Amino acid sequence: MTDTDEPTLAYAGTSGNENVDTSRDATIHADLTGITNTAQKYVLTMAGMMREKGVTVAELRERNGKLHHGRISSALTNLHIAGRLVALQERRVGSGIYVLPEYAGERPTRPYRRQRKPLDVDVIATIILQHRFARQPTDGGDCECGWRATVNDVSHVTHVAREIVEALS
Repeated sequence: MTDTDEPTLAYAGTSGNENVDTSRDATIHADLTGITNTAQKYVLTMAGMMREKGVTVAELRERNGKLHHGRISSALTNLHIAGRLVALQERRVGSGIYVLPEYAGERPTRPYRRQRKPLDVDVIATIILQHRFARQPTDGGDCECGWRATVNDVSHVTHVAREIVEALS
């Protein structure tokens, strides 16, 4: 990344936020004022210097007293999503280790995995439709998935809820 490079904005064109007004405003401010770019340059520079050893969010924070944990974590995540960094499966003092791709070697890596999926009405509706009862649940009867429901039995509702949670995680 050079001084003229734009920052890597992997979260729908931003460096990421918690979808809360204050978080969104801070992210936009950081992206527009160059804070995001500075954080990403710093992370890439340090990862290059540390070579095979790599860097963790805690180490980067310790070495730079100006950037807070969230900025460094966001920079690591965006650069990982963009393929500019590789996340190793190994950890150091409880933190994930990131290296430049050329320093990963044969070590096991982990792909980026979004921590939370947004609610998706279509996914939820599909799961619910796959679990329609042949008869009203209060009358007992079999669901189309094969679950045998009985009167006042909430276990099938729990079963469907688990499927929804699994689909969204």
